[in-house]
Amino acid sequence: MTAAFRLFQPEDTVLQVRGLDGDCRSLLAGDWADLPIHETAPLPIVCMTGREVRPARIYRGVQLIAVLALCGLSAVPRPQLKQSLVLCHAADGYRALFTWHELFNTVGGEQVLLVTEPHGGLTLVAAADRRAGPRNMQGVVSIEVLELPAPAADQPP
Repeated sequence: MTAAFRLFQPEDTVLQVRGLDGDCRSLLAGDWADLPIHETAPLPIVCMTGREVRPARIYRGVQLIAVLALCGLSAVPRPQLKQSLVLCHAADGYRALFTWHELFNTVGGEQVLLVTEPHGGLTLVAAADRRAGPRNMQGVVSIEVLELPAPAADQPP
């Protein structure tokens, strides 16, 4: 669901994005200010055991796939993209992983949002996950796009 309003975006919110080409780009919140804002239904953050970690709230942010497109991911040949992973890193060392197929070929991929928090910092939320806790992260600082290694010659395809 796309909302017609803008988010509070502290100018010092920085996100490092490393693409398949190895180049690292630093994005400020203003770099994605013109992207459409999407909003979730009230979403509780629940861990794999079913315990509620954070109460339900509405998250408003930009799609992760739109931020990746800002960094030139759409220019990479599709066969190479199909063999890639997107690894998100938080300041505390927590990581969340997505496949290219999951982000770009499922409805769930459209619901992975980067949310700029009023106090600063970025939160990642995968709103379509059955339990949003395991891939929810606060303090997102970087994203890497990695290519899966080719299978070894002695391994079956």
